[in-house]
Amino acid sequence: MGRSIADRVEGLERALTSMDVDKERLSLTGEDGRPIPFDDMEAVIVSALERIGLGWEEGRIALSQVYMSGRHCEELLSELLPVAERDGEDSPRLAIAVLEDYHFLGMRLVSSVLRAGGFALRSYG
Repeated sequence: MGRSIADRVEGLERALTSMDVDKERLSLTGEDGRPIPFDDMEAVIVSALERIGLGWEEGRIALSQVYMSGRHCEELLSELLPVAERDGEDSPRLAIAVLEDYHFLGMRLVSSVLRAGGFALRSYG
């Protein structure tokens, strides 16, 4: 039987704050080494990042750990999400930009999911 979402969240949080890339990956893969379902992956990442953010608010976690945790999650998504093939003619034109925000993490996560869905995406920062 696989690990619970709560166990994966706790494991990912520990791995991210200690920058243990191998354990980060293990938190998002099954025993066979393949990525867990996307909905589960999203739940684990969001919950772990929320807990890390709370740790920063409480003064237990450095801002650099918050930043690097987001970057590592972005890299993990790019690595673990399969890139689907789409026919260029029936693909809608998509662009992404950040408006009224102080960081690009959300944009990067959305971009990773869209690219994994086979969409060509133009970024306007």
